[in-house]
Amino acid sequence: MTFEVDYRQDLAQHPEVQSVTLKYGDIRFPLDEESWVIIEEKRVRDLEDSYRKRRLQRQLRNMLWSNPKGVNILGLRASSPMQVALQDTYHELTEECMLDLMKWQMIGGVIGYLPYNVEGVLRTLKNWRAILKPGQHFFSIVAGTDEPPIREDMTPTAYAIRRLFKGVGPTIANKIAAFYKQDLARALGAPDQEWLNLGAHKGILRQKGLLDGEKNVREHNGDVHLVTVQVRSHA
Repeated sequence: MTFEVDYRQDLAQHPEVQSVTLKYGDIRFPLDEESWVIIEEKRVRDLEDSYRKRRLQRQLRNMLWSNPKGVNILGLRASSPMQVALQDTYHELTEECMLDLMKWQMIGGVIGYLPYNVEGVLRTLKNWRAILKPGQHFFSIVAGTDEPPIREDMTPTAYAIRRLFKGVGPTIANKIAAFYKQDLARALGAPDQEWLNLGAHKGILRQKGLLDGEKNVREHNGDVHLVTVQVRSHA
């Protein structure tokens, strides 16, 4: 799947692309049998001028109309080796232009950022081509959970101990959990000296004492509550 690049672009001289004359856009490659990924490249320093003279609007309009089922990208390319396109773009654009770029994305257009040098541009294009293949990778930006992750090298019981007591690291938590056969209630009710022998320091034991003290007060007052710790195991 070769990149077709308009002959007027510096990338067109690269041996890994095909130099052609494109009616719309500066770079394209097939998305499927019926549509294309078309990229209109703009240097950051030229973007505002192109917008003010309405060249940009015409180019985006033609790209969108000629490729309604494909992916149409406005590729903002850094104007110098030291420029980071994403950051510097907004310093050089009027508010009106920025709002219209947002509208471009709202109607289905895409804005991508290209580096200054040719090799960097080609590498970025290859990455774009890879991620445009169908799959769950599209949802990576919203992947995950708000729940704290369970470390793969910790058992659920060890993870619960580490969450209960500040200063307990993975190693100590695993040792405590293993010593008490993964029985959390037994571990929490064990003598302090056993925890010391397993590597817990006095700060951890003070926290454990507060937990024990609260339990004793509840029992003394006849107000005993069953406290459960829910540990989520990740498949």
